[in-house]
Amino acid sequence: MRARSAVYLRTNCGQEHQTGSNSIDNQKEHLMDWASREGMEIVEVYSDVSKSGRSISGLNELRRLLNDVITHKLDIDYVLVSEPSRLGRK
Repeated sequence: MRARSAVYLRTNCGQEHQTGSNSIDNQKEHLMDWASREGMEIVEVYSDVSKSGRSISGLNELRRLLNDVITHKLDIDYVLVSEPSRLGRK
């Protein structure tokens, strides 16, 4: 059975048009490729664009992800992020 996973993407404030490894498109491509190689099924993608990671209050998609898991709306084994800082700061 394939592991079911969600992907969480985030860019920092003012970086919605960012290019390079931390752009939304590159984060998504990297994680989708990795999940495919690992045999994982991606069931949902959550994305907070141009959001500060200092407080969860402004991270609507991260809050939605957490709520989906807590309420069992989403049945997953893993949450994939490109790096831990995408989940937030301090």
